[in-house]
Amino acid sequence: IEVTPTKKSARNESLRLSAFLRDFPRIANKPVEELNRRDVALWRDARLQTVTAASVVREWNSLSAVYTHAQKVWGLSLPQNPFRLIKRPNVSKSRDQRITKDDATAIVAALSYSPGTRPKLKREFAAWAFLFAIETAMRAGEILKLQPDDVAGKLATLRDTKNGHDRTVPLSAAARDLLALVDLPLPLSSGTLDALFRRYRPPELAHLHFHDTRHEALSRMAKKIQNPMDLAKISGHRDVRILLNTYYNPDGAHLADFAGLAFEVLVVMPTTRCKTIA
Repeated sequence: IEVTPTKKSARNESLRLSAFLRDFPRIANKPVEELNRRDVALWRDARLQTVTAASVVREWNSLSAVYTHAQKVWGLSLPQNPFRLIKRPNVSKSRDQRITKDDATAIVAALSYSPGTRPKLKREFAAWAFLFAIETAMRAGEILKLQPDDVAGKLATLRDTKNGHDRTVPLSAAARDLLALVDLPLPLSSGTLDALFRRYRPPELAHLHFHDTRHEALSRMAKKIQNPMDLAKISGHRDVRILLNTYYNPDGAHLADFAGLAFEVLVVMPTTRCKTIA
């Protein structure tokens, strides 16, 4: 009631906390000062039986934050945070899923959208958003929040993004063509977009997530934008290391293009002579 509603991820965090209260009443109803590492371990192991380690870590962060808030803000005299006394689940490496042209075509077709036409049905708008995300590297929520005044020529301004800062994104010719087909804002909620994408994507592409469009878009952009700082400005990453390690995923053919660069540099460098200091 006090903290979660102020967060951009308020809906998801509310769902996580509500599920904890519902599914683990013995721990949830325990006086907070009596919560111990064994309780956390039992909860962790039970959740790992039904969800991924990454999901457990997200829930872990929310629950640990509650305990810390009680200590530092409410001033409760509590023992050490039990979430910091045991080992977190090991999370697998970041996703590096690319989306091929055939993948994109199959997903758009499954959503019954004909590229180049004005979307009318909600699932057609979902397909449009999917294509637009691949062109711009925008998050789903950023696309859905776009207003007419946010677009000016070849640029789109994203307001109050995930990290709390506005940012400007260049619009390719394909992105501008897509924008000409719709009126902003799109008639979709974040939950509806996610549900439609999951429902209609082909079974053989069930491993693809809508958010993979961001990875795909940034990997494509990285081939054309050589300065990682420029790419970070577009993506909105405050830490370039996260951008490079998580989202930038060039294919082998692209990396092979750099194989001869070092040799070429050596060939063109002029020969210099060094003077010996007596």
